[in-house]
This record gives sequence, C-alpha cells and structure tokens, in this order.
Amino acid sequence: VRPYACHSCEHSSKSLQGQQRHRTTHTGDKPFACTICEYKTGYSDALKRHKSIHTGEKPFACDSCDYRGRILENLKKHKRIHTGEKPYACNSCDYRSAQVNALTVHTRKHTGDKPYACTTCQYRSASLSGLKCHMKKHIGKVPLACTALWEYRTRYSDPSKRQRILAGEEPCPCHNCVRQGRILAHLIKLKQVSSSFGSENFC
Repeated sequence: VRPYACHSCEHSSKSLQGQQRHRTTHTGDKPFACTICEYKTGYSDALKRHKSIHTGEKPFACDSCDYRGRILENLKKHKRIHTGEKPYACNSCDYRSAQVNALTVHTRKHTGDKPYACTTCQYRSASLSGLKCHMKKHIGKVPLACTALWEYRTRYSDPSKRQRILAGEEPCPCHNCVRQGRILAHLIKLKQVSSSFGSENFC
C-alpha cells in the first residue's frame, strides 16, 4: 500500500518522507550542499555518499576479500564476482551479466545501436569504453601496427588476469591470433611491443 500520492504525477510512496523525497524531482530543490565543493542534491543520503569521496571513507567491506566500497550498492555488485551471480539476462540470446550496464552494451549487438561517435572519423561504438579505446589511435598513444595490444591491455587491466593469459591459462583476446587460442609466444611479443609505452602500463 502506498498511501502518499504525488499531485504532479502518478507516483505514490509508502511514507511521507518518501513522498517528500520524490517531490524534489519536480521542484528541482537541492537543499543538501557539500561544504567542501559545489555539489548539491535533493537527498540527504546522496550527500552522505558524496562526502565519502572527500573523506576516502569506504565503510562497506567484502567478507570474501579485501574489497571495500563507498556505497552498499557497489559492494553488492562486487560480491557477484565471488558468487558468480548473473541476474541480468538478454532477451535475444542466452547471455547473462552480473552488471546491468554490461547487459545494455551487449543488447546493442542485437540492435546494432552504436550511440558513441568518434569526432575525428566515422567510427561508432556500442560502448563508451570502446570509443575511448578507439580515440587513443587518433592521439598517437597506440601504434597502429598493434591495436590488438591496446585491446589486450584495456580488457585485462587486472595484472593477475594478464599473468594468467601470459601463462597460457586464459585465452588470448587478440583478434590476430584468436584462432590459435592460448599462444604464449604471441603474448610475449605483445609484451615486448608494449615497452614503448613504459613498463608501468603493462605486466
């Protein structure tokens, strides 16, 4: 039962506080202001979450590893790494994801939607990360002869995951050798090419 109805739309709330919170979406009121920066919000809990950016506070701890999060929602998302839970399912195939944004990007494979456009050429991407990766080619940060290396390092930013790939325990993501599967020699070559970027950017 939601007895508190909004006079401006069809929204209703279980509590008066919830309805007052909803009203700010219509009025635009943002009475809760950060004392450190110019951030303002209509919600007290949103301000509390924001302040943790300044304080560095991460009160939500994972009980399976040393991960800590600023907000509870981030901890819930993180825990799916341990549980393997993938609650978001594609309506067109058997793909499932632990994160809703990953599902959104995946569904664009079916629809063909590529909302992120390059301002330099005709390239378009289904994901923002894909566009960012592409833009590196225009500003000279990726050698055109080895764009696969950039993909390898972008997709596998976790050093431990990269080490598993180098050890042949994970399939190589490079399109140039995808048919060959786990190829240690190729990855070593990619690592050698990466030296031009600086070792801090690679394994």
